[in-house]
Order: sequence, then structure tokens, then C-alpha cells
Amino acid sequence: MIFAINQSTRYVCSCYYTHNIFLPKFKLHVTYIDDKIFADIWKPVKTEVERRKSLGRDYLKRKETILKYYTPLNQEIYKLQISFLSLKFLKLVEHSKQKNASMQSLIKLMSTEKGERIYSFPIFTEEFCNSFKEEIEHFENTDLPKGRPNTMNNYGVSVATVNALLCIN
Repeated sequence: MIFAINQSTRYVCSCYYTHNIFLPKFKLHVTYIDDKIFADIWKPVKTEVERRKSLGRDYLKRKETILKYYTPLNQEIYKLQISFLSLKFLKLVEHSKQKNASMQSLIKLMSTEKGERIYSFPIFTEEFCNSFKEEIEHFENTDLPKGRPNTMNNYGVSVATVNALLCIN
């Protein structure tokens, strides 16, 4: 804010030069502190962009290594079988193919969760889920490269890594 007392005296709040600076390109307001802080922020952003650019190449290398060296624990889970699917899911699929199926009739076959219009249903059997979990744990205990879902999660396995495992057969 600029306040003028008279023609020769003007006061400016120092925050006028640092706070609430709008960057139209990003539609974002920022607070400027100094050049070093912006440099400190820029470096991790650039590092993350480079990491993301390398994901595809890194995935292909990981997949090649996994296919070459990984020995599955439960070979049978690598080929989808009807027996892996829950009966509730199979009923939903069959019902949805019927000409008289409606949104309301499908909802009746699902579980209602807390919250408005939130429904759930199992896709896989508990036995399959346990076998799949054992397989992931077996893979986690190898020295093979693992892709993580994101930079904040050092313990999960990415869908891409699971895909690489599923390509074994």
C-alpha cells in the first residue's frame, strides 16, 4: 500500500514489494523473499520434472530386469481366472448385461458406504487377494528394482511394476 501524506512525503509498506505478487502465467499469488529462496525452490522442481521425464525409460529397464530374473512365488495368479473373481462382482456383471438392468437395480447389489452416492463391491476373492499380496511381498523381498507409486511413498509398489510382474507369463 502506498500512502501519500503530502507531495514530498510518501510511505510504502514493505510488504507491497514482497507479498501477494500475482503470476498470471500460473494463476498463482506468491510471496517474494529473496533470489536464493526461489533458486532453492526451483532446484527440487527441476529435479522432479527430470525424474518424471525418465519414468518411461526407467520402467522399461525395470521390466526387462524383472522379466529376466524374477521367479514367481504363485505362478497360477499370472493368468486371470474366473475363480479369482468374487461372486458378488460376477453377479453385478451378469445383472448389468440384462435388458431390464437399471442404476437402481445395480445399486441394490452393491454395499452402501458412509457418504452420499458412495458404493462398493468386491472384485476379487479373498483367496486371490491373499495370493496376490504374498506375491507382492515375495517380490519386495528381492533385490530387483522396484518402481514406487510417487515420491512420497517409499513402500508401495507402482501399478507399472505390477504390470511388469504380470507380463511374466
